[in-house]
Amino acid sequence: MFEPSGPPRLARLLWERDVELVGLPAIIGRRPRPSAVVRMARPPRWTPHRSEETVPAGDRGFVVRDTRIAYENPWMRVREDAIVRADGSPGLFGVVEKPDFALIIPVDASGVWLVEQFRHPVDGRYWEFPQGSWEDRPDVGPAELAEAELREETGLRAGRLDHLGQIFTAYGYADQACQVWLATELSPGQRELSVEEQDLVTRRFSHREWGDLLSGGVIKDASSLAAWALLCASPLRERAFGRAVRFPGS
Repeated sequence: MFEPSGPPRLARLLWERDVELVGLPAIIGRRPRPSAVVRMARPPRWTPHRSEETVPAGDRGFVVRDTRIAYENPWMRVREDAIVRADGSPGLFGVVEKPDFALIIPVDASGVWLVEQFRHPVDGRYWEFPQGSWEDRPDVGPAELAEAELREETGLRAGRLDHLGQIFTAYGYADQACQVWLATELSPGQRELSVEEQDLVTRRFSHREWGDLLSGGVIKDASSLAAWALLCASPLRERAFGRAVRFPGS
């Protein structure tokens, strides 16, 4: 058992109490008790972006002394890291581990394609770029995943797929990364929605309409907004659409 330094009573409270992570009830519905923790095999693709072994303080400003899994299901797991800061005081980090996902920007000179679906944690329907991950296919390549997610959610096939970059969606509490792709030379096809996506709506927006969605604060998905910023700053914008096209936000 980890014995953090510092005042004994404070250390005991930090380590032994049933800690309620900020925002966790919205993710899993309720706070799991240690006796009710679900243990499931961890998919090979769920490789954390940091080692679970004890690490030196370095740039972190603290040392990880112990780790436990607080909750786990087929899509995510919540890890608690007990730490000791540089001044010797104990602390606790709650980390949500989820597999990386692909986000695709399907766009041409006439407009962009978005999808809308109900997002249960925030209790609302929102427009966003097609995106997703495959927990049951840990060996899938990033480009293959992007092509498949685009096809499944919109029916579109991309003649060209360019990687724009990687972003972290919420690195204050989660290790999940997003690979951003630009899809061009598009051709229509049949959607292949999963059972979880049966409420998903696909629609094409003109660039003027897309600009209105951005300026009006309609787009709430942080990954979609960050992905569009990557495209606006990328030379791929000019190469794909020509200098005659002026994009919202550019």
